[in-house]
Parts: sequence; C-alpha cells; structure tokens
Amino acid sequence: CRLAQQQKPHRTHIDRALLDLASHQLTGSRPHISGKITLLGTGDRSTLTVRWQMWVPESESPTDLPLSVNMAENEIRFTGQATKKDLPFAPDDPRATGRLLIEWQNSTYELTLATKKASGKGKTLVRKVKRILR
Repeated sequence: CRLAQQQKPHRTHIDRALLDLASHQLTGSRPHISGKITLLGTGDRSTLTVRWQMWVPESESPTDLPLSVNMAENEIRFTGQATKKDLPFAPDDPRATGRLLIEWQNSTYELTLATKKASGKGKTLVRKVKRILR
C-alpha cells in the first residue's frame, strides 16, 4: 500500500479524449486516417502513445497500422496510411473494425472508428428532393 501511495503522483489519468477526424477510409486497398485528438488528463505526456488498430471478428488480436503522431500540449495530430499487405484480412471486409488506442502509462483510452457507409441511391434522391424543396 505504501508503494502504491508513493507512485500516486506519477500516475496518469485520462478524463476524456475528443476525436476530430479530417479524413478516414477504413476499407479498400489503401486505408487512411488523419485528424486530431484533444486529450484532457493529467500526467507526463512524453510517455503517451497512440496506435491505429484494425481487426475482424476472427482476428487473434488487433493489427497495428502505420501512424505518425505529433503532440503539443493537449492536442495530438495524427496521420496514417496503410496498404492491403498491412492488413491480415480482405481490405473490403465490411466486418472490419478500427480504433485509435491511447496508451499512457497506467491509463488507456479507446476511440472507436466507424466505416463511412456509402449512401444508397434512394437516400441520395431523398436528400436532393429535400434541397429542392427548401
């Protein structure tokens, strides 16, 4: 208990992470992602890492994809580009799930990434009609 109390000032704590995606495509032969994370928390930021991961239900574990990260104060800017050979599953698999995983010593925070679904012809037509009627 004493050791845990002594380590308390060095522990990290993530209150919240706000994700702002500039662009992303999680399926296809060239998945990519870019944007920023506003991180609210306490601790030494020099030990913080961000990982871009994807998987399908039968994956043994998530696959790390290439990601470049720049940190300044509470803002983390990132960009990543993968190729189909980086993925251990078919690039167009609709079951693919993605996330950004923030690891900061004793703290982790997961930001789930959703695949942008292409709108169907019916939805596109409804949007056009609504615009005309405005």
